[in-house]
Amino acid sequence: MRLNPKLGHLSFSKQGRQQVFSIASPLGSKNSICPQYVIDVVEASAAHALLRMACLKTETAPGRYHMGIEYYLYDFETATMREIWRAAVQDKNAHMPDAKPKPTLKIISNGYRFDWKGVQPSDSPPSITTLHNSYTRSTDKSGVKGLLCTNLSAPKGEGVEDDMCEGGILPLVVKNN
Repeated sequence: MRLNPKLGHLSFSKQGRQQVFSIASPLGSKNSICPQYVIDVVEASAAHALLRMACLKTETAPGRYHMGIEYYLYDFETATMREIWRAAVQDKNAHMPDAKPKPTLKIISNGYRFDWKGVQPSDSPPSITTLHNSYTRSTDKSGVKGLLCTNLSAPKGEGVEDDMCEGGILPLVVKNN
């Protein structure tokens, strides 16, 4: 794994294969809500990685602040990286809004399972959030592989890519197989 902060790219290389994702704006970008960030590996294997990205406190406009945490699931087989958890605050005196407990994944036969319950940090009053999502490898009608999110708490057939599936999929910039 290698971060190129000048471009805002994160690359994964293995056995002559490379996958590069656009994870953020180039470091120090003036128009970015997250011009300074830190990326940590929470867990990893040859097939996946769970990453934590912390957007450091930034004054986005006079008297307006932003900082946040995002967790990303990377899957080598599908060349997919998608956000699975996030929180942000705008209060100048707030603490970093990290997940407690720290997210972890369970590897299942065709992907991953993400179970998390905790207080969702925000500028609003505290609220308990419970996530029971699976991320399974799939291929769409055009043959593109990806990770399909299913909210396992929803009634059968209704939880595919619903609101509990959090954020989106990061753009794949380079894929060399």
